[in-house]
Amino acid sequence: MQNQPQLLSIIYYLLSLIYVLQRGVLQMNVAVISNGGMQDYKRIKGIIDKEYDFIVCADGGARHAYEMEIMPNLIVGDFDSLSPEIANYYFEHGIETHAFSSKKDKTDTHIAVEVAIGKKACKIGLFGCTGSRLDHTLANIQLLYYIRQNHLKGVVIDDYNEIFLSEESNVIRGEAGDMISLLSLSPITKGITLKGFLYPLINKTLYREDTIGISNELVEKEGCIFKTEGDLLIIKSKD
Repeated sequence: MQNQPQLLSIIYYLLSLIYVLQRGVLQMNVAVISNGGMQDYKRIKGIIDKEYDFIVCADGGARHAYEMEIMPNLIVGDFDSLSPEIANYYFEHGIETHAFSSKKDKTDTHIAVEVAIGKKACKIGLFGCTGSRLDHTLANIQLLYYIRQNHLKGVVIDDYNEIFLSEESNVIRGEAGDMISLLSLSPITKGITLKGFLYPLINKTLYREDTIGISNELVEKEGCIFKTEGDLLIIKSKD
């Protein structure tokens, strides 16, 4: 009986450890690196290193990972945009690859997002997903819908922007002067209220064709965005 408190302490420690491990798995953040535009490697690498636990490269996105000295967990795609030199480099380092036919119904980024969802991710960050190919840029932004349909958080991050779909309430963190834009993806988004912004709104209705939501600014380190109905795209930008 004298050892009972010690035994209970050990059991409590083990249960706590199991909880932490399970919580870590459930809250895994997955970075998807695609072959779009990316120049500010230092900034993007800093975000990935700090916030993401598992990295999937979509085909030529492995080139960006290589430039950032990032070792991905997995590379997927039809491998039509990845140089043999970089492909061999990762092959020699034992990085897992999943090859797909070039004749497929989904983009390489879409496939990488499916992999991320299969990893039970909590959040999926899409990097290198914007650029000169407007068709791919728009398709990748639309993948935010697919991510949300799977009850996950998604964000598109490039050298100048962070793009994500709004929840009913959103806290935007940054610095005073940070530029925030809102676009209604639905025909109508209702009940929009902004707090902590240069141009506040109260119970505003935003139509898909409206541009009133462009180029607002934070006036504090945090701003709040609320809406009651519709789909709102939030873009945090810098010049």
